[in-house]
Amino acid sequence: MSAPTIATLEEKVATASTLYHRVVFLVGTSSGTRTELLETVAGNHNWPVVNLGLTFSQQLLDVPRRHRAVTAPQVLADLLRGFPGDVLVLDHIEILFNAELAQDPVKLIQSLSRNRTLVVSWPGAHAGSTLLYAEPGHPEYYKQPIPDLMQVEMSGAA
Repeated sequence: MSAPTIATLEEKVATASTLYHRVVFLVGTSSGTRTELLETVAGNHNWPVVNLGLTFSQQLLDVPRRHRAVTAPQVLADLLRGFPGDVLVLDHIEILFNAELAQDPVKLIQSLSRNRTLVVSWPGAHAGSTLLYAEPGHPEYYKQPIPDLMQVEMSGAA
């Protein structure tokens, strides 16, 4: 793990804690490398790490398919409320792109970041202040400009 990347991430988290949307995106295509960095930084600060793909999907199992799009934001908010601290790390967020949930992943994350800082492992790329996920034509393709984007790019990320 490169010390500058860890220091940069820690600086961005400190800055994000003063913003309206308290979110820092760790951007890169290598899931293992993002996870390793997040676990290192989280361990240094005792920040909880949430495997969103696992925990959120488990919570949604009890929700009928036809109600998931409507209830997903509240289910996720309730889930995250169960974790302590002012900073929470979200890893494996790919479930948020599932078409069945009909959510805008960034807007959903931003809505959850009003009272605590979220450090989010973004499984894609960025172009300036625009976050990208998947390729054009893919059912989960996502492209969203974010004016106040707080991001840290992993080495070798697109």
